[in-house]
Amino acid sequence: MDETLSGRQGEARAHRLHNMRLVATGLLALMAAIYVATGVWVRVWPGLAYVRAFAEAAIVGACADWFAVTALFRRPLGLPIPHTAIVPRNKDRIGEALGAFIADNFLTLDVLEARLRELELGRWGAGWLKQQRNARLVAERIVGLTPELLGFSTPEARRRFVGAVASDVVAALPAAALLAGALRAIWHGERRGAVTDAALDLLARAVAKRGSAAGGGRQSHLPVAAAVGGREDSRCGPEGPRPDR
Repeated sequence: MDETLSGRQGEARAHRLHNMRLVATGLLALMAAIYVATGVWVRVWPGLAYVRAFAEAAIVGACADWFAVTALFRRPLGLPIPHTAIVPRNKDRIGEALGAFIADNFLTLDVLEARLRELELGRWGAGWLKQQRNARLVAERIVGLTPELLGFSTPEARRRFVGAVASDVVAALPAAALLAGALRAIWHGERRGAVTDAALDLLARAVAKRGSAAGGGRQSHLPVAAAVGGREDSRCGPEGPRPDR
């Protein structure tokens, strides 16, 4: 179907080109006939000199245009005239010069930055994603492509990617503010005592473990939270601390 359509379009272009050549050649022949005829009758009607000059200018212009256009792509009439067939003989040099001109004047970093700044792609993309239908479409595409992308990657690459994302998220979080909020919630909450006891117990176990490792096995099993919470020990009685004897 496409080949048939392109063939028809080529035939139509060739037909139009043939008609244009016939018209141009016919006009050139008409101007030549007017030039010859006015040259014969100019002595009888001197005013025909103006018509003869017009026909002469038309003939010269037509021949000059034909020669200029023809000389670009081939040798006129097949004659080895210098400075003709310019494009076939210099196509490589013309291509390099054209590419350098485009690269130096249209593809430089400054020009591209200015063009992209004028486009405002970020604002356009944000406006496009504000529409619920577009946002849903993008989300569906991402969800659909995620399994395929994960299938192409290796487990090590996935671990590195997840680790990098997690590191960026953690680095972006305001750790001091979050920790302060958590401590404030714990301190003013109803379970403040239980949390404090648990923290002190963990601290006591760590200290006892380190002390047993340094003291040859002796270890205190009394939780610090119990001592802080007012529990009785071997030196505390109902009347207060017992004096040393």
